[in-house]
Amino acid sequence: MAMTIALIVISGVVSVAGGFGAALGGHRSTISNGEINGEALHKAQDLVEQAVATARIRYSSVAESTAKDGMYVKRLSIPVAYATQCAETIASAVSWTDARGRMLSVGATTTIVDVPQMLALGGACDISPPTGGWSPPATFASSNFNPGKPTGLDVLDKNVYMTADHAPYLFIASTTYAALGQSGGLFVGTGSFTAGVRLNDIRVAKINGSIYAFTAADSSVKQFRVIDVTDMNNPVLVAVRTLADVSGSFPQGFRVYYYDKRLYITTRETAGNEFHVFDVSTPATPVELGTGYAVNRTIESMVVAKKFHSGSDHYYAYLATDKDSAELTVLDVTNPAAITEIAFADQDLPGNQDGASLYLLANRLYFGRLSGGVSELFVFDASTPWSGLRIIGQRDIGAGVIGLAVSGPFVWLATTKVSKEFQVYHSDPYDLSPVNTNFNFPNLIENGVRYSDNFMYVASQGNDALRIIYSP
Repeated sequence: MAMTIALIVISGVVSVAGGFGAALGGHRSTISNGEINGEALHKAQDLVEQAVATARIRYSSVAESTAKDGMYVKRLSIPVAYATQCAETIASAVSWTDARGRMLSVGATTTIVDVPQMLALGGACDISPPTGGWSPPATFASSNFNPGKPTGLDVLDKNVYMTADHAPYLFIASTTYAALGQSGGLFVGTGSFTAGVRLNDIRVAKINGSIYAFTAADSSVKQFRVIDVTDMNNPVLVAVRTLADVSGSFPQGFRVYYYDKRLYITTRETAGNEFHVFDVSTPATPVELGTGYAVNRTIESMVVAKKFHSGSDHYYAYLATDKDSAELTVLDVTNPAAITEIAFADQDLPGNQDGASLYLLANRLYFGRLSGGVSELFVFDASTPWSGLRIIGQRDIGAGVIGLAVSGPFVWLATTKVSKEFQVYHSDPYDLSPVNTNFNFPNLIENGVRYSDNFMYVASQGNDALRIIYSP
């Protein structure tokens, strides 16, 4: 059940006809207008309260609407600028035309929080939109580890977890007390821990009171490795698993994604099954569900979400791939033993550029691909994946989009543009205009961009393995 924060704030401005010294008829008009204003305000509040009640039952069922109610027009909107991965603002407006032909309106707002989504994402989920204008962004703090280069990054509670190509293959930075301008000193000691092999990707989640890092290992066996990082100074490798039915040239673990006590892990395109699902409700004893699914392509990025359809919950995996005819692929993964590809939801976009990055915010799926003289940034309506995806926005940014994060009014991009590798755009699908495109941070890695609590955490194989970026 979705817990909501139901603080109603009156946001409309009400105009009232008449004034001091008016004639009797004018006075009656004032009283009438006052009654109308009160009735309209009640309708505005009621509209918000109905939306809150709907969210308590099913958060995703809250939708924008417009309806006529006698002399009033009632509108419920969900402003893009205030939407985050686990919360959104609902705004109601009730308007009418008074006897003098003036358009009047009142409104109310509230914020609803999607607690089930927060739990499904393992606690890594923002509920407050970013502040500041992000024009320009600036470095808050940075740090490096040596030897080794980062290969993946995730953030939970201001702790940064990074995979790497050199022992111990897992590096952890505590940034709670990072100071503005700090350079170095963020990474903590992890004792004698080693993952034993290069790790290619990571997702961190809180489960049953502990914190676990789920990683993709660069190995032909034991590709899935679970690390208990509850004590960041003493990580413990608690489980290793070999993916079922994988062979060929690229059997190594490549990408991971955590959602609702399931861990999704892929290999590059290879013989056998590239896409696998594990039950990690007990992280120390993960169990593969089914034997995987052959997508016959390399998945560069993925995100999984739950949707209510035909009377039950279904799970959908959105994949950014290197398949020319399906750069964006959609799988129904509700039953991991019988995964199906939703062919008519796959996207064959103009050009032959590979998909590279994904981010899902409410029903908006942001998709980035490599550069090739056409649009590299797209936004899709993902409200009904079973019936396909619809493009609702696109932008040619002149560079490949290899990393994405979205919250409130902003979408942050990791790009291939020299000297402009980190860019900020507006998140409104109908106005994907640039906010700032001049931040120089070379050698960004493909799966190393995370937003959390007003900070961007970015991984690079250049001088700074980790850089924390903010809006001054």
